[in-house]
Amino acid sequence: MLAGKIFDDKDNYMSPSHSNKKGKRYRYYLSQAVIRQEKQKIGEVTKIAVGEIERFVSEIIKGIFENVETIQNLLKDLPLTTQKEILKKSKEINPTPQIIRDTISRIKLFKEKVEIAFYPEYIKEVLLSHYESRKLRPEIKIQTEEAIVKDIRVAVVDNGSKIIIGAGDEKQEQNEQLIKAILRAYKWNKKLKKSTVFSRSIVCEEENIGERYMDKILKLAYLSPKIIQSILNGTQPRDITFQRLTEINTTDWSEQERFLNIK
Repeated sequence: MLAGKIFDDKDNYMSPSHSNKKGKRYRYYLSQAVIRQEKQKIGEVTKIAVGEIERFVSEIIKGIFENVETIQNLLKDLPLTTQKEILKKSKEINPTPQIIRDTISRIKLFKEKVEIAFYPEYIKEVLLSHYESRKLRPEIKIQTEEAIVKDIRVAVVDNGSKIIIGAGDEKQEQNEQLIKAILRAYKWNKKLKKSTVFSRSIVCEEENIGERYMDKILKLAYLSPKIIQSILNGTQPRDITFQRLTEINTTDWSEQERFLNIK
């Protein structure tokens, strides 16, 4: 749906592509800088899952069609009674993928925002054609563009794709796995420091875990207070997983926060 419309943060065109893994096909938009192996031109976002970005953009465009203020502004040159009738009938409109595509001029994808430029004249034509019960005119004179900027967060998922995971200012739910791991880290670290008897092997035996896993948990006792607080509050980025936490190899709090994109 977005072929030819979507670009990364360095203005590289993102073309439709796919990969197969364990018999399943994954579809995504891939930056041309990656395809051409132009490392100096590669931006922050190299790949985005098709389903995620298309659903996200579709909801934004549908929201424009449902926005009373936007519609009134587009119809301001028409009689007030006509405006009211069009507004009433506009509630029946459910934009098709083709209408959504034709409404969009360009999409620019950043790691923490997306810019969507669209054609207001085309939206007006859709409204009028629906009101007048006629087909869309094949050629519409486009004179202006408007843009919407939405805060998002883009994260790396297991198959290597980039995926939109939600508005950046949304409060996330608490991740019980992370909270449990942090509580364990403090508990075990405290016991190991205080007791000469309480050894690593005893911990592993009591908890039925391996020493390698225990080492990963103990590292979490040295996370920055800001990281700990965000996890306890449930406001951490959703791409912070247990594995990502244990990839931290520094006790410097500022470096930890930069690694996890904690602000």
